[in-house]
Amino acid sequence: MCYVWKMQKARGELLSVVLVAAVAVSACQAQRADDERDAGAPAQTGGDQAGPSGGSQAAPAGGDRPAPTGGDEPPPAGGQPASGGSPEACAPAAGRVTLRRLNRDEYDLTLRDLLGDLSQPAREFPADDIGQGFDNQADVLSMSPVLVEKYERAAERAVDVALRLPRTRADRFEFAPEVFTASVGALAGSAWNLWSNGEATVTLRLPEAGRYRVSTALACQLAGPDPCRAALRLDAAEVRLVEVASPPPQPGVFEAEVLTGAGTHTFGVAFLNDYYAPDDPDPTRRDRNLLVGPIVVEGPLDFDPSATNPTRDAVLTCAPAQPQGPEADACADEILGNFAARAWRRTPTPAERARLVALSRVATDDGDTFEAGVRLGMRGVLLSPHFLFKVEGSAPPSDGAPANRPLTGDELATRLSYFLWGSLPDAALQRALAVGGETADATLDAAVDEMLDDPRASAFVERFAGQWLYLRNLANVAPDYVKFPDFDEALRVAMRAETEAYFRAFLDEDRSALDMLDARFTFLNARLARHYGLPLPPSDAPPEALRRVDLEAIDPSAERGGLLSHGSVLTVTSYPTRTSPVKRGKWVLEQLLCTVPPPPPPGVEGLIEQVDPNATFRERLEQHRSEPICAGCHALMDPIGFGLERYDGVGAARTLDVGQPIDDSGVLFGDRPFHGARELAALLKDDLALPECMVEQVFTFAVGRAPTNDDLCALDAIEAEFAARGHRLRALVKAIVKSPAFRARTADTTAPEAP
Repeated sequence: MCYVWKMQKARGELLSVVLVAAVAVSACQAQRADDERDAGAPAQTGGDQAGPSGGSQAAPAGGDRPAPTGGDEPPPAGGQPASGGSPEACAPAAGRVTLRRLNRDEYDLTLRDLLGDLSQPAREFPADDIGQGFDNQADVLSMSPVLVEKYERAAERAVDVALRLPRTRADRFEFAPEVFTASVGALAGSAWNLWSNGEATVTLRLPEAGRYRVSTALACQLAGPDPCRAALRLDAAEVRLVEVASPPPQPGVFEAEVLTGAGTHTFGVAFLNDYYAPDDPDPTRRDRNLLVGPIVVEGPLDFDPSATNPTRDAVLTCAPAQPQGPEADACADEILGNFAARAWRRTPTPAERARLVALSRVATDDGDTFEAGVRLGMRGVLLSPHFLFKVEGSAPPSDGAPANRPLTGDELATRLSYFLWGSLPDAALQRALAVGGETADATLDAAVDEMLDDPRASAFVERFAGQWLYLRNLANVAPDYVKFPDFDEALRVAMRAETEAYFRAFLDEDRSALDMLDARFTFLNARLARHYGLPLPPSDAPPEALRRVDLEAIDPSAERGGLLSHGSVLTVTSYPTRTSPVKRGKWVLEQLLCTVPPPPPPGVEGLIEQVDPNATFRERLEQHRSEPICAGCHALMDPIGFGLERYDGVGAARTLDVGQPIDDSGVLFGDRPFHGARELAALLKDDLALPECMVEQVFTFAVGRAPTNDDLCALDAIEAEFAARGHRLRALVKAIVKSPAFRARTADTTAPEAP
């Protein structure tokens, strides 16, 4: 009982530390909101991914080009400096960042790289809030008691799996008849006598999923014309039917192999054909009974006698002769100190190491093993705010005014690794950035190139492009089967894979990001090519494999090409039963131009149904737009969406709408006519707002907050370098990483520090 009490006390101490951090986060977020209100800027709020990216709001003037509404909104990336002078005259500020919690993706990726854990425990966590279109924004990453409990369970499970002894043999569990649970019968010597139809069972908690063997010795007290018939069962389901003719002195052994999961299961033997004839002249033939010997369960059967656990070997670098004493304390200090340094992304202080060793002694002081103490200490590391949050120190400002403080090497490495890998930095990156915010630009450039060439950079593609382009929303769309019978799960997967591979190509090949709108190549597999109606060149690749395809070579006349024609984008901007020029136009304005249309006036949602239902959808929208209260917003969005009307609600090409030819012409911002998706893409590509918006989107994702007026100078410099480097995506990433907003932070004495 004493040990249980101590463990509960240790658990309470661990959870209290996390809850204190949660209070700190809430205070930081409240202070941030107060500061923004004082400065006249709106506070960030959570919401759906479909929300605005934080750009300027469009003026609802029909035909006029969208323009910022004024100083209340965060400025676009390419705006003029606040001083009105040149970027060189600015004094860039780093900007304060709220204590940032690991979001669900980052938690899973961090455990993967720290302990080799591929179970993705964060899928069981509450969903992260969305701010500025992304789920890594500090001001909306809150902490709740439910999440704290989830953290505790995930930490315990992760440590147990990481330190699990490798399986080099099968476990063997034997249950004597005395412990059977039976619906009928009684103990008869060394067997259980089932004297009528019924079942004898045992309950066992299996340590892991796998293939198991259940066996037992069965004998039959023969009576009547047939032998005994029995069934070996797993969780009341028959896994093998057997006939038993062996008399009690010589029972036969019967076995079956089953594939089952970890957890509690019931293994049993059922007697199926009882026989009772009390008038039979031979007393030995009057009653048929089944005698069940010990039930044995062995497994998992698939194991490697020479197996090792590399994670366990890497963590447990020493083994003391005794669980307590100076040698044990020194070993615990070594193991937990090294683990904390990796998990916390920095070197722990001597006092922190001492607290971890003291925590490990909670187990050993009450007679448990040294390894049990290490496990408890590792759980403490994973429940620390220094693991769950990206903790950055703060220095007091000089003369009472905010001032930039260069990040330390560990802090800069952490920011960069979570930006591009979504996970903790490795030792090589920490060594390269050891001097922190003073790191040379050339060193940062080299680090970015190396990181983007690493397979872990797939996290940047999935997390940034997945949210910027709404690819994550594909998982939730449900096109109507009657309207779009061709849509299936294989197509959903291929659509997302196409756009992710396309985005990755611009990173790997150092192409201009502006070309993403109209590049004449894409990535197709057989399923997606059939959906698009495009021929796929012969290849030995499997049908489901994506292949790079030159669209100009296979179909020069096709409209297909560029982001605007990707099935992923077209599907997530449609309704289940039809296309939506409004949603598609809004997506282009918000995600590509960072221009937020005004919200619809109250009561206009039903007007679209009050127009002629026999008209084409374009005609219905034009009737809707004739309403004065609707004209302003729809004059901005509808013409863009009309340019994509040759693609249906799941991105397949079409030429007719209600039997009439589709009109996909439009006028962009009232003065630039176009016809179709390719001409629309060309106009958008020439719009200066496009590269400015790309800067703003990547910047927001990189620093975990929206741009503010203090960032104008830095954003101007980033935009200038982005343009000078041919709008290459890698150049944009490098420019942001080298900016003061990324490599420094504003000193802050008002927000509480994490414990």
